[in-house]
Amino acid sequence: MEHSWILLVLMTLMLGARHGLDMDHIAIINSITQTTRGNHFFSKIVGLLFSLGHGIIVTLISLIIGTGMMRAHFPSWLDNVGNWMSILLLFIFGVITLLNVLRGSSQLMPSKPFYVFLSKKLMAKQGNPILVMMIGAIFALSFDTISQVGLFSISAAAMKGWLFSGVLGIAFMVGMMATDGLNGLLVFNMIQRADKSSLYMSRIIGLIIASSTFVMGIMNIHKIV
Repeated sequence: MEHSWILLVLMTLMLGARHGLDMDHIAIINSITQTTRGNHFFSKIVGLLFSLGHGIIVTLISLIIGTGMMRAHFPSWLDNVGNWMSILLLFIFGVITLLNVLRGSSQLMPSKPFYVFLSKKLMAKQGNPILVMMIGAIFALSFDTISQVGLFSISAAAMKGWLFSGVLGIAFMVGMMATDGLNGLLVFNMIQRADKSSLYMSRIIGLIIASSTFVMGIMNIHKIV
């Protein structure tokens, strides 16, 4: 291990890229991209913003573990809180996406104050990058993510100290941003083409995205119950 730090960086980079392909990442990024499609630039970078927020938490955890301030074992309640908040967000954005489809435009039906609040924060000209980053940060509080971070942080600390743990956290974030960013961009292009071709096709795409978000929420509930 002492002579394999470059290999460890590359492995962590690939681990981050693989993590960005997790279905819950894909579902929530697709749904937010669909929700914010009225703002073209913002909608294109949703994946990057989500993984940036996710990656900041990963880097902080890797530094904490690398310095020995906290063991790689985190309390079980933290995992439960992170999982249930992620599930809640999946269902919220699934509902918002479905409402967009039923309305047939990029604007939400003003039926619920909470939906209106999220609409103002995320949609059209009022897109809020901080909110998307916060959503990504919430998704980082899961057992799968923390266990992966703990693995490479302990290896890095044993090899070159706590600063190297932070470097690996950044490498993980870069790999994740690559796949999440590409996913968001591909979904944006698919939605724009569907909007230009026909309203019917646009609604089909929206229904697929909403359905996948609901499915991921249900699968996560089944996994933790």
